[in-house]
Amino acid sequence: MAENEEDAFSNSNAAFGNECLSFCWFLLCSAAKGKGIKSCSAGTPDERIAGCTALIGDLSPSELAAVYDGRCWAFNLQEDYSRALKDCDMEIQLRPDYAYAHNNRGVSLEKLGRLDEALLSLKRPFL
Repeated sequence: MAENEEDAFSNSNAAFGNECLSFCWFLLCSAAKGKGIKSCSAGTPDERIAGCTALIGDLSPSELAAVYDGRCWAFNLQEDYSRALKDCDMEIQLRPDYAYAHNNRGVSLEKLGRLDEALLSLKRPFL
């Protein structure tokens, strides 16, 4: 990472807490910060949903996948598992090998009572 990127990463971590740990989250937080959006990766579930939703349509596929990941988890935190599942599925279409997407999807499915599907989703990264 270039020096200015490292500074931006550090600033993103300071602004958004320790949520911006992966490079994908770094890109997402930088995009959100640059657009004046408080957060797509931290804050309350409502703040995450609003921040992530505002970014949809203006990102690369990799960044868009991170947006869906942020919203999926926020919907899970709000116990809105049907909406969470839709966002997890969108993320998996964009980034099928991302383990966290399958984990988040598994949580959504488990909470919806779809235990067999949840187990398959949770196992997927290890297959």
